[in-house]
Amino acid sequence: THTWDGDVVFVLKAPNGKILNLDYFISGTGGTGATTGFNNTRFSSASSTAMSTGVNPYGGTYKADAQMVPIAGFGATGPTGNLANTALWSDLYSTPNGNWSLGCYDGFGGDFGSITAWSLTFDYLYGPPAAGIWTPNGAGNGLYTDPAATLLYNGAPANQVYTRPAATNTYSVTVSTPVTPATFTNGTSGFTPGNANYTISFNVRNNNAFPITLTGVDGQTFFAGAANVQAWYKASAINGPPGAYTNANGWFQFGAAAITGTTAVQTFVTGTTLVIPANSTYGIMLQAADGAGGFDLAYATIAAGTYTFTQGNVDIVTGTNIGYGGVAIPGAPTFTPRGFQGNIRYTLNDPSLFSCTSGPRTVLVTVNTPVTITAQPVNAVVCTDKVTSFSIAVTGTSPNYQWQESTNGGNSFASITNGGVYSGATTNTLTITNPPTSMNGYIYRCAVAGAPPCGTVFSAQRTLTVNPLPTVTISASPYRALFPGLRTTLSSTSTPVAATYTWLRNGAALITTSLGIVSGINTGSLVVDVDGFGDYRLRVTDVNGCTNTSNTITISDSTSGRVFIYPNPNSGQFQVRYNPTHNNVTPRGINVWNSRGRRILTQNYPLGQPYARMNVNLTNMGSGVYWIEVVDVNGDRLAVGRVEILR
Repeated sequence: THTWDGDVVFVLKAPNGKILNLDYFISGTGGTGATTGFNNTRFSSASSTAMSTGVNPYGGTYKADAQMVPIAGFGATGPTGNLANTALWSDLYSTPNGNWSLGCYDGFGGDFGSITAWSLTFDYLYGPPAAGIWTPNGAGNGLYTDPAATLLYNGAPANQVYTRPAATNTYSVTVSTPVTPATFTNGTSGFTPGNANYTISFNVRNNNAFPITLTGVDGQTFFAGAANVQAWYKASAINGPPGAYTNANGWFQFGAAAITGTTAVQTFVTGTTLVIPANSTYGIMLQAADGAGGFDLAYATIAAGTYTFTQGNVDIVTGTNIGYGGVAIPGAPTFTPRGFQGNIRYTLNDPSLFSCTSGPRTVLVTVNTPVTITAQPVNAVVCTDKVTSFSIAVTGTSPNYQWQESTNGGNSFASITNGGVYSGATTNTLTITNPPTSMNGYIYRCAVAGAPPCGTVFSAQRTLTVNPLPTVTISASPYRALFPGLRTTLSSTSTPVAATYTWLRNGAALITTSLGIVSGINTGSLVVDVDGFGDYRLRVTDVNGCTNTSNTITISDSTSGRVFIYPNPNSGQFQVRYNPTHNNVTPRGINVWNSRGRRILTQNYPLGQPYARMNVNLTNMGSGVYWIEVVDVNGDRLAVGRVEILR
C-alpha cells in the first residue's frame, strides 16, 4: 500500500551486486495524484510497456524504468547504498544462486505505506534439436545420410538427413525433436535514440558450447507509421566497415516484415531460424524504411568504445567499428559508433535437456541453378572520345554481376565501382566512356555469383585498347592572301596516318568541289584560288578510326589598286575583279568605253567579298580595244583598265 505511488522508487539487487531500477517515480512522471498502492504489479524483462502508461493500482506488467541518472526535481535511482548500477536485465544473470533483494524508498515526506509481499520468477527454458525418425524412409525415398547422397536413409534416428532433388521440392517428414524452447530476450535499453537512418549494425556473440537460434529481432523506429523492415546476417563478426549488404559481400537476409512503427522498441522480425554456432560471433544488420522511402530506424549516437549486453551467455555487442548506421540496402553504412536500440530473441540449442516429439513438418528444398556463362565478352577497341563496352550472357538462378579490372597484365584484379569512366559495373554490360590512353592494355573480366549456395564463376579475360585522337596540323603555301591569278595550297600532317580527309570552310564540310576550290577536296592537300576566301580546318579519321580536327588557316584577300581583267584578250566575255584598300565589299559598278570615247555599257554589281566577280558580256560588240572604268556606288571613278576583244 502507499498513499502516493508516484513518490516511490524500487530496485532489484542480484547476488552478483548488480542493481536494476524497476520503478523511478512512475517512469519519471511523479504520478497523477493520491493512490491506494500497487496491487499485482509486475516488472518483466519481456515487457516493453512503460509504467507511466498504467493507472492506480498498476495491476499490469511493465518494463523496468532502468533509470541510472537522477532526473532534476526527483530523487536518487535507489535507496541509500543501493543505487542502480545497470540498465540491463541481462547484467543480473551471471550468478543466479544467492540472495536477491528488493529495495525501495519514498522520495518525499507526508506519505506512508508498507510492502506486503513480493516474489521473483525465473523463466529458464531452452532445448536442443534432437535426433528423430524422418519419413518417408526406405528405398526410393530420396533421403540419405551422407552429403554425397550415396548412403540410403532407412529410418534410424538422425539429427540431419540429405537430399538431392533435381528441382525445387517440398518434403513431408516426421521428426523427433524438442518442443519449442522458451525464447530469451536480450535488451539493449539504456541508449537514448537521437536520430534515424536506413540501417544499423551490431554483433551477436554466442559464448555457449552449443548453438543458439535467433528467432526474432526487435527495434525502434524514429517516426510513427508504416515501415518495412529487413534483418540480415554475416557469418563473421563486424570489425570495421561492414561493406555493402549483398550476398557477394557475405551478407544474407534472414527475415523481413511490414510493421507499424510506434517510436518505441517493438517487434520487428519474428519466426526466424538463424543458427549461430557455438562460440561464434555473427554480424547483424537491421533496415527500416517507410513506404515513402525515407529512413526510419532509430539509433543512439554513442561515445567511442565497446558496449556489451549479456543474457543466457549470449552478448549483443556494439560500439566503435561495430555499430554502423547509413544508407539503404545494398549500400554500405559508414557512420560509427551507432547504438542499436532494441533486442534479439533467441533459443538455446543445448541437446541435453528435452526429448519431446514434434508433429509432422514440411521442409521446402529450393534448388538453384548454378550460373553458366553462355556468351563471353570480346576485346574492345575505342578512341579516347568514344564509348565502348564489355558484355556477357549467362543462365542460372539470380546471377549477381561484378566487373573487375586488372592494371598489371592480369596478375591481380580489383572490383569496379560506377563513376568516372565506368557505368554498369554490377550488370551484365560494363560501359566505358571517354577512357584515357593510360587505360590502354587494361584487362577486364566479370565475376558472376549465383544464388546461394551456388558459387561464383568468372568470365574470360578481355583487353581494352585505347587509341589516342590523331594530331592534325595544316599550313598554307606559298600564300595566305590572294588576288586574281594567284593560287595557294593547304597542306596537312596527321599522326597516326590519316585514312579519310574532310575539309571545312567556315565550319561547313566541302562535300564536292565548289567555287574557289581547285583540287584536293578528299586529300590532305587542298588547292584554292581567289574565290576560296575563308577559314579552313581539316577533319581527319585515322587508320584506327579515331577522328580529330586541325588548327584553323585563314585564306583572305590581298588589297591592291589594280583592276584585274581576264581573260584578256577575249572573245567578248570576261571578268573584272577589283579590291581597293577600303570599302572592298560595297556595291559598285563598271562603265565600258569604246576607242572613240563612247560609253557603250553601264552595269552595277551587289558585291559580297573581296575580288568578287563582275562578269561582262560584250559579244555583241566588234573587235577592238575597250576601256573598263570601275566606279563606286556614287558613280565616282575608282580605277580604269584596258581589254581587247578579238573575233
